[in-house]
Amino acid sequence: RIGAAETVKVDVRVVCASHKDMKNLIDSGDFREDLYYRLCQMCVDLPKLAERKEDIPLLAKHFVNKYRQDHSIKNELMIQPNLMKAMIEYSWPGNIRELENLISVACALSEKSQLTLNSIPENHGIKQGLTHTRLGSNLADMSSTTQKQIVLDGKSNFFDATKTWYDYEQILVASAYVENEKKKVPTADMLGVSHSTIYKKISDFQLDDDSNALYAEVFEYDPSLTLKEYVVKVFGAALEYHNGHPYAAIKQLGVSQGYFYKILKQIKKEDEAQASA
Repeated sequence: RIGAAETVKVDVRVVCASHKDMKNLIDSGDFREDLYYRLCQMCVDLPKLAERKEDIPLLAKHFVNKYRQDHSIKNELMIQPNLMKAMIEYSWPGNIRELENLISVACALSEKSQLTLNSIPENHGIKQGLTHTRLGSNLADMSSTTQKQIVLDGKSNFFDATKTWYDYEQILVASAYVENEKKKVPTADMLGVSHSTIYKKISDFQLDDDSNALYAEVFEYDPSLTLKEYVVKVFGAALEYHNGHPYAAIKQLGVSQGYFYKILKQIKKEDEAQASA
C-alpha cells in the first residue's frame, strides 16, 4: 500500500477493455507502452457488432430473456420479423450495450407480448434511419434505389443488386415455406428439392423461428418455378444488371466462377430456345 513498508500478496486476474486502437495510442504517446505490456499477456480483438450481424438475433433474444428474468415476466416476449430486420440492418455505433439498452426499452414498451417497430423510441437511430426500402415494404420501391428495374419472374419481384445469391436462396426458401403454411414436404416439392435438403435448409436458415428477419422480406414466390429455375432467373438478372459483365455479376452474387458459368450455359440455352420459338 502507498506509504506502507510491508508487501501484500494478492491473487487476481486483470481484464481490461478499450474501444480504441491501443497500438495507435502507444505510437502517439497517449498510452504508456510499459503499462500496456505489463497488462497485456493475451489480446483478444472483438469485432464491432455491425461487423458480425449474424450475432444480433442471438444477442437480442438473450437480452429479451434477461429482461424477463429480471422483471419476473412469465409470458414469452416475441420479436417481430420487421424489428429484427431493422436491427440487423442498423449500424450499432454503441455496440452491444446499445443493443441491450434498446431491447430493455422495447420490452418495456411491448404490446401483447410483441416487440415491434412501435416499441422503439422515436429518437433512436433505427427509427430515424428507417425507409420503405429498409423495411422491405415493397420490392418495387427497393428496385428504385438501383439504376435498372429487372423483373425476376411472373410475379412483382424485382432484382435487387444489393443481395448475393445466398441472400436470395434464403428469401426464396422462406417465401416458399410461408406459401406452404410452414409444411416441409410441400415446400420441398414446390422448390423441387429433396426432403432431406429442405429439412437442412430450414434448420440452417432458422426458419422455424417466427422472429426471423427473412419473414419481413416482401417476396411473392412463383409456384411454377423451382429453386434451380430461380437460380437461372437471378443469375440472368445479375448479368443484365451489370451490362453483361460476368465478373461483376459473380462478385455481386458471391458465387464461384465455375458455378456461375455452369448456370450461364443454361441461360444461353433458354435464350436460344426462345429465339427459335
